[in-house]
Amino acid sequence: MSVYQTEEEQIENLKRWWKENGKKLIVGVLVVLAAYFGWQAWYNSQRIKAQANSERFEQLLAIAPAADKGLTEEELNGASQLVSDIMAQDEESQYLVLAKLYQAKLFVDAKQLDKAEGSLKWVVDNADDQAYEYLARYRLANVYLAQKNFDAAIGVVSETQSSSFDSLFAEVKGDAHAGKNNPQEARAAYEKAIELDDSQRRDVIQLKLSDLDKGEQS
Repeated sequence: MSVYQTEEEQIENLKRWWKENGKKLIVGVLVVLAAYFGWQAWYNSQRIKAQANSERFEQLLAIAPAADKGLTEEELNGASQLVSDIMAQDEESQYLVLAKLYQAKLFVDAKQLDKAEGSLKWVVDNADDQAYEYLARYRLANVYLAQKNFDAAIGVVSETQSSSFDSLFAEVKGDAHAGKNNPQEARAAYEKAIELDDSQRRDVIQLKLSDLDKGEQS
């Protein structure tokens, strides 16, 4: 004998179940659909932003100074506008970090060191990737060296943890101490840089040590 004796009983039970559970079922389906389409909308929005910033970054890279002359003020302004547009689109975009680094390079090439300093400070303060942060610190330290702001150069590479940049940071400290006419501190920093470096840059640092020796003997 079947559970339900007649088709009418099955229909009545179905109606009763629907009355008790139908609204919950509909709400559940709507929630799932809303979540799915909401995620789809967010994903599409992020994809569009990334595509737009990729195109802007490519336009930025196309702005490069000629070998025999620097950028015009108009070209520099155009580069800055592209960086601002990337920031307006998405302040957390990885393209923005790369754009700020490239913008700083353009400013250095144009000998606008104060503006380069601003771009590099932004990367130091905002980069999620330590490699980009430390690259910005190294370049910022070199900007400070060019400005003869030796204490700032030492400071910006001292606020770090051990990394693949240790030799470069030690070299910066050596340059800064040499600029401050502190030969003993400069020597210690250069020797540490040589100890940590296993690349051809050791020869460059060794030359700086030799120049230091000549300066002390004169």
